[in-house]
Amino acid sequence: MFNRLSVLLGTLALIAVVPALAERPMTVTVPFDFKVGVTNMLAGDYQLSFPNQSSVLIQSADYRQARSL
Repeated sequence: MFNRLSVLLGTLALIAVVPALAERPMTVTVPFDFKVGVTNMLAGDYQLSFPNQSSVLIQSADYRQARSL
């Protein structure tokens, strides 16, 4: 579990530094449950967007769960 979370967070960090992706949301499929802060996120499809240079918004495709980093 820790290894998967590390990979996910590392990927998010890499994505956050690419300014070209800030213009449009990115859709990803996460095949396992994970936590963002204290929020439990279930496996499924998520949209990653970048509301500003210092944050990442992770939102489930059904809009039921969202968390900002």
